[in-house]
Amino acid sequence: MKIKFIRLLLLSTAAVLLVACGGSAEPVSSPTPYPTYTPYPTYTPYPTYTPVPASTAVPEPTSTPVPPTPTPPPWGLLASLPIEVSAVLATGPLLNDQRTFTGFGMPKTGSPEEVSPQWEFAALPGSSALAPVTGYVVAINTLWSDDWTIWISADGEGSWVWEIEHVIDVQVEVGDFVEAGQQIATANVFGGRNTALVELGLLKGGRTPTHYCPLLYVDKDASSSINAGLDEIRKENLKRLKTYSNVIIPTNDPDGQSCWTDLPVFGKP
Repeated sequence: MKIKFIRLLLLSTAAVLLVACGGSAEPVSSPTPYPTYTPYPTYTPYPTYTPVPASTAVPEPTSTPVPPTPTPPPWGLLASLPIEVSAVLATGPLLNDQRTFTGFGMPKTGSPEEVSPQWEFAALPGSSALAPVTGYVVAINTLWSDDWTIWISADGEGSWVWEIEHVIDVQVEVGDFVEAGQQIATANVFGGRNTALVELGLLKGGRTPTHYCPLLYVDKDASSSINAGLDEIRKENLKRLKTYSNVIIPTNDPDGQSCWTDLPVFGKP
């Protein structure tokens, strides 16, 4: 009996609830959905700033100034000895001296206060005298020794000249153009000598001529051959001098120095 009562009570309660829920009340509206979330766009960072390096100017290479080519002197540069080396080596010594070569500025034997203003070469008689430079014959004069001197200058003027002394059989005339090394005359034997003698000088004319060391004005293309020829002559000179006990060999000129000084020498032409 009691169980039936409980079951009835439960059924009544359920019916009431169903009426309450299924009545005519307005239906409950569905809640408004949240808007769809749109994410912020992915953040793109600014590119890393790379500074543009300052332009480094490449300096122009500094040009090394080219020294000007020296202008040859108007009287010309020495390009040949006045005599063949073989003609000097084959001959005997000069008169009153045992040398076959005397250098510019060398004290003279027996008169040390005097010096030689020119080169002196002993040579075999009949040896060819050669033009020392390329240029023009500007003068041909007679000497006290009854032979000749020939003056040559590259520009054809006579203020500075190259001089070949003590020659005969002159083969040129004033105004002729000659090449260095060309035969222009013949070496002369004079003054009781047994050998011929040729002198070469570079001088500036005037009442008292001024002579200069020929080696101060040598053509660069001929420098090697000229110095080699002088060395050969001087070495033979020294070797022969040592065989003479009465010949004094100066300390500062053991082998016949070509130029004892670079200073000018004043004297007769």
